[in-house]
Amino acid sequence: FIGFLSFGAMAATGREAKLMKRTVEELMRSMPKNRIYLSTQLAGLMQLEDMEREEVLPVFNEWNEVQGFLICSDALNETAGETVATVFDPYWAVLGKNQPLHEAAQKIIAANAYGGVVYERGRAQGYLLISDINAV
Repeated sequence: FIGFLSFGAMAATGREAKLMKRTVEELMRSMPKNRIYLSTQLAGLMQLEDMEREEVLPVFNEWNEVQGFLICSDALNETAGETVATVFDPYWAVLGKNQPLHEAAQKIIAANAYGGVVYERGRAQGYLLISDINAV
């Protein structure tokens, strides 16, 4: 039992070391070409090619500010008359391009979010999902 716990601790330490060596910029995703807004009708989302390829996408307000994330599969299962504002997840973390991945993971987890938005000079440059970090 103690050996099993020691092996698990060593594996966790090795994974954390991997995450310390890599930065957010290495894994961040570009902002989608077709933005999803809070006021977008859910029925219109099925036409977006990003909905088929991505599991989670950022959601924007009318001023193009990120407001949270949309879980694509959840959105496609909702009532067609609804808007994105009724189903999006408003939680996200603010990340920097040069931030180590282990710090980014901690921020995303602390925010109880699916991911974080990568900012540089006050502008959203991309986003990173916790699933991207977990894949490392």
